[in-house]
Amino acid sequence: MIILNTTTTAIIINSIIIIIIILNVLFILIIILIIIIIIIIIIIIIIIIIIIIIIIIIIIIIIIIIIITITTTTTTTTRSTTRYICIYIMYTKSNYKEMYGGRKTGMKLKDDDAEARGVMMTTLIMKNLRVVIIAIYHF
Repeated sequence: MIILNTTTTAIIINSIIIIIIILNVLFILIIILIIIIIIIIIIIIIIIIIIIIIIIIIIIIIIIIIIITITTTTTTTTRSTTRYICIYIMYTKSNYKEMYGGRKTGMKLKDDDAEARGVMMTTLIMKNLRVVIIAIYHF
């Protein structure tokens, strides 16, 4: 049997206590590091989500601008076409009254009305060809 004197046992006990303290400090440091890493990851995820939301908002704004420009252009073209159609209808109504002795204006064009239709079409072809198609389709 080895008999240890008090100084060696005190040194051994002190070294064990120091090792335990160092291990505790290391454990606490590791926990703090893990918490810091988790916080950094959460901040990065939040930044990525904010960037994605900003990109989506920009895309939505661009789509709205495109829709607004498309609708404004279409409304201007439809306004002009409706104006031409109204002119066409007015022409046909006035010509009905003049040429056919004031009979009903709302009836469809028959074959004997082809001359009146030709007059109307030539005046409209000079203005807008697409409108002529719309006007023919309208009747």
